[in-house]
Amino acid sequence: MIFGGIACWVMAILSIFTPFPYEMLYLAAGAQLAWFIPGLILRKRYLEAKRKHV
Repeated sequence: MIFGGIACWVMAILSIFTPFPYEMLYLAAGAQLAWFIPGLILRKRYLEAKRKHV
C-alpha cells in the first residue's frame, strides 16, 4: 500500500506538467497502482493463509 501511495503522488505531480488527455492516463495508472495491485497481493496472502488453515 505504501508503494501505491507513493505512485499516486508521483502521478499527481506529473499531471501538473502535462496536458489534459494525459492527466486521465495518469489517473488510471494511479488507480491501478493504488488499488488493484495491493488487492492482488492481499488476496494472494489470504489464499496462502487459508491453505495453511491459519
